[in-house]
Amino acid sequence: MSNVIASQARILPGEAISAHRLLRRRKQNRTTPRNDTRGFTLIELMLVAVILSIVIGLASPRFKNTFSEIELKNAAFNLYKLMHFAREKAILQKKSFKVTLNFDGSTYRLLEWKDKDLGETPDAAESAFFPVPGRFGRTQRLPSSLKLDGDSEEVACHADGNCSPAKLRVLDDADKGYEIAVSEAGSIKIKEVP
Repeated sequence: MSNVIASQARILPGEAISAHRLLRRRKQNRTTPRNDTRGFTLIELMLVAVILSIVIGLASPRFKNTFSEIELKNAAFNLYKLMHFAREKAILQKKSFKVTLNFDGSTYRLLEWKDKDLGETPDAAESAFFPVPGRFGRTQRLPSSLKLDGDSEEVACHADGNCSPAKLRVLDDADKGYEIAVSEAGSIKIKEVP
């Protein structure tokens, strides 16, 4: 009999238990409706869902603008760094490099002068410029939401550190963006255009 009572009360065999404790445990095991205050009501959950949807609705346009700004800044600084790279390569390798720009397609690429024993200067024979091997020689395209504009479709950098002067702009749809100014002395600067 003690094993039957012990199994009903979930007590291990051989464990001593008082009758009072056994009755209390039986009452606890019954499925009686309780008035629990744990959990949330449906109204509370709906209120939280409404508040979250309002906050997300207000914040999402700001995230979109932030992404566009990052994309614009990244594209402008990539072109700016390529200009610096072309100038440094020209000085170190003692030959001319140039960045060609296509304003219609918003593309650019880096070319290097390859001497073909023509005895001509780089400006005399355009066909002597060839794409730089590797990723810098490939045509780079700006994201579709941006456009490339400027006063010169190529910027040449020579072994003496001089460059052909140019002003280039990377702009978004609202004509906001960055201007890259290249001076004849080889100074390359970037500034934000409002």
